Amino acid sequence: MGTEDQLPLILDIQGAQSQLHPERGIARYVFELSKALWESNPERIHAIVANARLGMTDAVRFFAGTGKLAWNNSSGDHIIPPRRRFGYYQMSPFELAGFEEQLPRYARSSEALTIVTAFDFIPLRFPEQYLSDPDWNARYTTRLSMVRDADAVLAISESTARDTVELVGATENRVSVIGTGVSTLFRPSADRAQALAELQDGLTGIRPGFIFSVAGVDSRKNLGGLLKAYSGLPRSMRQDHQLVVTCRLSDQQRADILATASDLGIESDLLLTGTVADGTLLRLYQTTRLFVFPSLWEGFGLPLAEALACGAPAICSDRGALPEVLPRRECQFDPENSTEVTEAIANALQRPTDQLESKELGDTIVERFSWQRVATRALKAIDEMQADAQRRRFTVWNPHPRWAFVMSTQSSMELRKNTELAKAIAQHVDLDVFVADLDDTDAPGPYVTRRLADLAAWDSFMPYDAVVYCNSADEIPTAVHEVMGRSQRKLTLVNRELPHETADHLLSLGGLIGVFSSFFADHLTMSGAQVRVVELPVGLGSPSGFRPPRIPGLIALLGQPTADRLGLMAVNAARGGASADPPLRFVISSVGRQTEVLMDTVEQKAASGRVELIDDGASPERRLWMNRAAGAIQWWDPKSADSVQQIEDCLSSALPTMVVSADGTSPFPEGVVRNINLPSSTEEFRVTAAGFVADRRALAELADGARGYAQQNSFDALADRIIDLLELSTV
Repeated sequence: MGTEDQLPLILDIQGAQSQLHPERGIARYVFELSKALWESNPERIHAIVANARLGMTDAVRFFAGTGKLAWNNSSGDHIIPPRRRFGYYQMSPFELAGFEEQLPRYARSSEALTIVTAFDFIPLRFPEQYLSDPDWNARYTTRLSMVRDADAVLAISESTARDTVELVGATENRVSVIGTGVSTLFRPSADRAQALAELQDGLTGIRPGFIFSVAGVDSRKNLGGLLKAYSGLPRSMRQDHQLVVTCRLSDQQRADILATASDLGIESDLLLTGTVADGTLLRLYQTTRLFVFPSLWEGFGLPLAEALACGAPAICSDRGALPEVLPRRECQFDPENSTEVTEAIANALQRPTDQLESKELGDTIVERFSWQRVATRALKAIDEMQADAQRRRFTVWNPHPRWAFVMSTQSSMELRKNTELAKAIAQHVDLDVFVADLDDTDAPGPYVTRRLADLAAWDSFMPYDAVVYCNSADEIPTAVHEVMGRSQRKLTLVNRELPHETADHLLSLGGLIGVFSSFFADHLTMSGAQVRVVELPVGLGSPSGFRPPRIPGLIALLGQPTADRLGLMAVNAARGGASADPPLRFVISSVGRQTEVLMDTVEQKAASGRVELIDDGASPERRLWMNRAAGAIQWWDPKSADSVQQIEDCLSSALPTMVVSADGTSPFPEGVVRNINLPSSTEEFRVTAAGFVADRRALAELADGARGYAQQNSFDALADRIIDLLELSTV
């Protein structure tokens, strides 16, 4: 194929921008291969694209000097070659970036042929460990589709190539094995004694004759199996051959491993190094008496290849691609049979060193696993793909749209609800969640969390397909005005009665306004505004199937609005409620000054045995009381989103709920809750509360009503409705 006929390539190197593991694994593979491709055929490389938000790494710095580096963008401006086909090589398709960042629009155009690297599909082999979370499962499945539908898949091993066809479903003739390389850093030492002395100077506690392993804390790496197998060696052999393990460890993980070692009686012969620099890793490989790699599955097994390249005696698991790296059967073992692993270690240690060490094997490793060879195979596979490629559209799946989900200042209840909604939406689209303060975010989810102050900049850099704004403050942030002003698909969620000025501002943004009851819709002025108000499912968690027995007569009053309006009534009614059947008891959640007032009143009324005061918020204690209460009495204020969400929280727990308001109405229908007017006196409150929890049939009916309401108004139902409204094609 002539130079003019060769497919120009755009290399996506964001896999080499890993912030967690920039020096190992996939990050190193992407850097080394992209560098080898550039050095072997620079004319072929049209552009090298990186992710602007991931920042500078050695790979980015290297390619900055070539004149070919560009920050990726969705349109391909200043990146794609003019008026001709090109190949877009996504060198690491399973990064955690948004889908649009990994395979931008121009890479899905008719002019582009897509190429991806297949490293491994370990999550498919251990789904209970990696794919039990439905959110991560959905995101991983989308990336699998990218691999399955690519024009060329470049596998790093024969094992991975088989999995690409058998597990992922890619067409066999589009899958090529290009292998992997070993850095030129990893070579035998000319003076082993000197190398050991240097290692001991830098690594306290290491003893000559040590057994070495590069491991990880996830169960697939089988560190527990290695410790158990090592403990089966004779004590004298362990004393002569300390076990040294290198892996990234938190303080808790280190403590757990040392506790296991103590239980096995090997703590004095175990050295955990944590992560080490490449120079130290090199010396460990060069001076170990035996390298052991017990992994349950590897797409290639780079540490094994590095150890062999350094002339280290080695044994390994017989799973995955490891037998391709070390094909000698006598050097392999069943990693799930600890007795067999123990015997393999003992046999290897008992052989004379010169029989096990193999300079010839090390030289073979260096020759087989050179990056130039990998680059040559990759270009050959791409040329073969180009020769017979009929541009295949991505017909099996639609690329995930990229959305912005904006949460401005909010209470803990609002944060919790909006976080659950974000998780549900992220099952269908690639989601960036914007918050006012990153320190205030809830538990991480299947999305990227960003600062609200950066919303406009991110939208300018790569425009969002849709914007969802969760309004919770009277003042609308400037960035929200700017981005929603230019977005074609936008939705504002409103969960309270708005001041007229705020309502006018929201209406001026255009698009859709989503409300959770007709009550709120009535308070939005529609005159002349190009906006549509739609009623949405409320968004509730699903009631748990198991519940402990509820305590007869126990009533929960939850949240600050309820504590402020009804708390004193409840405390004053508690003492007189002792004679009711069942006797009345109250649990009240509150914060701040109101808590102090309630505590003083409880003491004055001698009601400490009948009233329990707990902190407001999403605490385990609060959830426990919700599960044990016979019912809840909640205040509803149309201007307070928090009062609405407290009631919703009760319904999602299938807790029978009485809603008190100034006029006896609320957004929640009868049968789901019981709506009443504000009692005029403590005595009326006591009688009403006692009658509420005494009517077991009515409580059961309200619990059933709450359960059905929660199922119909789940977060999944809300997310599905939002996606339908914004009219985007999703998987």
